[in-house]
Amino acid sequence: MLTFSPDGATLASAGSDGAVRLWTVRPSELLRRLCVNTGEPITPARRNQYLQNLPSTASCG
Repeated sequence: MLTFSPDGATLASAGSDGAVRLWTVRPSELLRRLCVNTGEPITPARRNQYLQNLPSTASCG
C-alpha cells in the first residue's frame, strides 16, 4: 500500500512484512520517474488510485 501525506511531501509504504516506511519525496519528480520507468503514461484511473494527493495538473507529458 502507498499513500501520500496531505502536504504531498511524504510517501508512506506498507509491505507484506508489516513494515511501514516513510519517504520524503517531491511528488512531481516521483510522477516523472514513474512515467519513465513504466514506459507509458499513467492513466487517469491509476493516477487517482495511487497518486491521489498530486495536483490534478500533474501528468507524464
